[in-house]
Amino acid sequence: MKSEIPGKIDCSYLVSLELPFIEDFNKYLDVLYGDGSKLFLKHVVCYGSVISTYHHFYILKDKGTEKELQNFFENGINSGNGSLSESLERLDINKDNITIKSTVSCSKDMSHYNGHHLSWPETPIGQSTLPDEICITAEGSALERKCLGDFYMGAHWGPVENGCTDVQSNFTMTLHKLAKMNITEDNIFDLTSSMEMLTTAAEDLSPSDVQYVAQILRNVARVPSIEPEVLRSVVHTVDTVINTISASENRYILSNLPRKISTAVENIALKAQTNNQAVKAAGNNIALSVLPLTLIPRGAVLENWGSNVTALFNDSDKDHDERLIQFESFEAGVLLPENVLAEKRGGNRAGMVIVVRRNSQFLKNLTVMSPVIDVVTGTEPVYNVDPPLEMVFKVTKMGCRERKSNWGCVSWDETLNNNFGGWSYKGCVSVLIDTTHVRCYCDHLTSFAVILEINPEFKIPKVHSGVLSIFTYMGCSLSIFGLGVIILTFAIFRKWREDIRHKILFNLSACLTSFLLIFLIGIQKKEWGYGCMAVAILLHYFMLASLLWMLVEAFLQYLFLVKVIGIYIPHFLQKVMLFAWGIPIIVVGIVLSVNHELYYSRTEFCCLSGDAFHFAVAFPVSTSLAINFIMFVIIFFSVTYGQSKEKLRCNQDQKKDMIARAKAMFCVSVLLGLSWIFGFLAAIDETKLVFQYFFVITTTLQGFLFFFFFVLRQKNTRELWRNLVKTSSTSVSSQPIGLK
Repeated sequence: MKSEIPGKIDCSYLVSLELPFIEDFNKYLDVLYGDGSKLFLKHVVCYGSVISTYHHFYILKDKGTEKELQNFFENGINSGNGSLSESLERLDINKDNITIKSTVSCSKDMSHYNGHHLSWPETPIGQSTLPDEICITAEGSALERKCLGDFYMGAHWGPVENGCTDVQSNFTMTLHKLAKMNITEDNIFDLTSSMEMLTTAAEDLSPSDVQYVAQILRNVARVPSIEPEVLRSVVHTVDTVINTISASENRYILSNLPRKISTAVENIALKAQTNNQAVKAAGNNIALSVLPLTLIPRGAVLENWGSNVTALFNDSDKDHDERLIQFESFEAGVLLPENVLAEKRGGNRAGMVIVVRRNSQFLKNLTVMSPVIDVVTGTEPVYNVDPPLEMVFKVTKMGCRERKSNWGCVSWDETLNNNFGGWSYKGCVSVLIDTTHVRCYCDHLTSFAVILEINPEFKIPKVHSGVLSIFTYMGCSLSIFGLGVIILTFAIFRKWREDIRHKILFNLSACLTSFLLIFLIGIQKKEWGYGCMAVAILLHYFMLASLLWMLVEAFLQYLFLVKVIGIYIPHFLQKVMLFAWGIPIIVVGIVLSVNHELYYSRTEFCCLSGDAFHFAVAFPVSTSLAINFIMFVIIFFSVTYGQSKEKLRCNQDQKKDMIARAKAMFCVSVLLGLSWIFGFLAAIDETKLVFQYFFVITTTLQGFLFFFFFVLRQKNTRELWRNLVKTSSTSVSSQPIGLK
């Protein structure tokens, strides 16, 4: 719900006004549905003069579907009930500002783009889906749309970011038809067999073909009971798809599909009818085994690609370490602790699924050196396994001793990279057996592998992180103080603010002050939600504006140091204000129009993220620095060589002139934003820490240096403050002293 905050009423007061509304609505629920139904206030966001409150509506499952409950909620708001209407009027809430959202999924939707009408099915939060209609983009992939949001703020559809082209391939159209079929236990074998024959016979699979195969597999996984023949057909199809993805030039376009496919295979295998027998299926890129827990399995080994997984059972004649040693050579093996399996048997689980597959998930600066093992014992993840499960992987030629690399055992974490997923070292311990084998111990059940990171992300030691934080806060505080004095000087002294240089300096100071204050207050407030996004937008805007005002200041220095004599430019101040304040609005507006979620970073900071950083931050900074550098060279040349000897009256005057110009050169070097060079150099691993110190110190102290050079070092400015202080002192001392 959204509502306007009156001028002098704060956010917390308005939230308190909503409590009667919640109480009234809960009474309304009690009459219709009983005590089990409640409305709760879950989240509040205040932004400017608008307050957004997020309420959760709880009701027993047997009362109806979620869609029926949404309709009920809307009817309750619009019913004209006296107390409810009174509450809404008291809160000044327009009914049009009340939006009903699901906390689970995005409901069915229609979109229209370039004459194409697309129907989007209901989709869980965090997942992407394909439209019911066939839609292939110019890149050759099927158009997808993601359901965004979370449990607290509800689900909403992401934007449709592409259009459809004409489909020329009958093969793709056939797969699309299979993906849209209603799959039942009666037709599932025919459908999976058709999919297997199509993919096996195809010379090549396009990105859209692989997407439709993944959709078919997800649909198959919804069938409650799977026969072994269906499972084997699925494995043969996936075997072909892994080959296609690995060899595809578009593998980075398909980077999110391998995980979708492997999850679907796991869910299909969990529903396989084993009849108390191990069910196995294998190809050249994947092998799996479904092991009933009644057989008391302990793990599995894949000896060679193309062969079935060999199950390991509870053999009292062999101790734990001997179970894997008995194999002379193998690709991958896993042993589970007995207590985990005993717990699963007690819970009447149908079986354990072990999948060994070649990696087809491609991530930048990362190589998977081993097969991937998926261990599944149910639909829910298993954590804190003690003792941990043990795995041994055969790895490719070890690069773990290479400089600038990092290797180790990892597990797949769905929550990383903004819920896109990624490999995580957390919970796993690595032991290098020899140049071709690695032993892993992990305390949870998921997907596992051994990876090699090339140029792994540099992590600042905690002690340096703490020192950098102290420097940042101290530097920002000094800068805010210095900039505040400049702004105060501009506000108090009319004579001082008449100078065009001081007007430029005032705008630059106001811009830097805004940037530093927002940075200090909001840079780490990820919990603010949309507030964090607002922080990122404002930081981006004021950073760009600061760079442009520095450019204006440098141009002004050029006029005064190179041209020396005054140059009249009509409406100069208005023009530079339009330039320095206006261009950042255009840049930020473009980013927002492309994808506003780029301002919601995957890191722990509220800042611009993704490729947009390179175009919307790095490019403007580089361009500004390049122009400033050119000005710097011109100024330096003019100061050093550009004046004739006739202009130098004597050696003493020459010395004073050079000293003054040397000070000006130092000031100009700060104004030109040279600190950003340190920022770019901080991206180089070998010098990252050193230049991070330089960057933090020079950037945060810029404001104080402005104060030092343009207030403390300016004789006229000092005189203005000295006269003001003298006047104040004289006024105080001249007041009569009364005695009683």
